[in-house]
Amino acid sequence: MKTLSICFMLATVAAGAAEPVGEITAAQWDRPRSGDFVTGIPALREALQAVDRPAGRHLRIRYPGGEQGLLWAEELRGWLVALGLGSSRIHIAPGAPRPDVLELVVDTP
Repeated sequence: MKTLSICFMLATVAAGAAEPVGEITAAQWDRPRSGDFVTGIPALREALQAVDRPAGRHLRIRYPGGEQGLLWAEELRGWLVALGLGSSRIHIAPGAPRPDVLELVVDTP
């Protein structure tokens, strides 16, 4: 019974790690971008803080399917790398449920 409880707790923690910690809407992103603008997006700022505590976490950007969504996610990834987040810590995957949203997910390795 004790082993079952531990497995349940670990599964709960793992499932929680895959939940989005924020989202960026197309309306938020649809303006001229700069480093100050990108770092000023509240959901992105929160996600980056979560990635840094504890060290070693990764940021997954879930985009709406299709070429437009992928291009949007790649552009955000480029900004994050330029701002100092290691490219190996950023992963891009389809799966955002809405066509106008990028989801930010913090994963543990």
